Amino acid sequence: MGVGRQKGWDAYDNALYKVNFDGTGLQLLTPEIGDHSVLISPDGQFYSDIYSTALEPGKAAIHAIAGKVAVDLPSEDISKLKASGWVPPMPITVKARDGKTDLYGFLFKPTNFDPK
Repeated sequence: MGVGRQKGWDAYDNALYKVNFDGTGLQLLTPEIGDHSVLISPDGQFYSDIYSTALEPGKAAIHAIAGKVAVDLPSEDISKLKASGWVPPMPITVKARDGKTDLYGFLFKPTNFDPK
């Protein structure tokens, strides 16, 4: 698992990679943007991948170790949550005190937020 390697991803999102013992051949196995939670099968031939973002519901799949999807599992349904007025958080990036380092976070607004 690694973080911070993929452009356009939240710097804190986990992703699964494979690499040769000599450090060559780095390959991303979980290319979908999101924070991945991975379990590898005891025989090392498959892995389960559950991932989501703060803006999208969780998704899950079983992959062959080479990365190909073996079983695509149903996604979560958040239609009732959205119908209730839920507003997803807004991704933000701010500079740290040093003025150089990016810090990533989310701005949560109340459901009845009025910008005025």
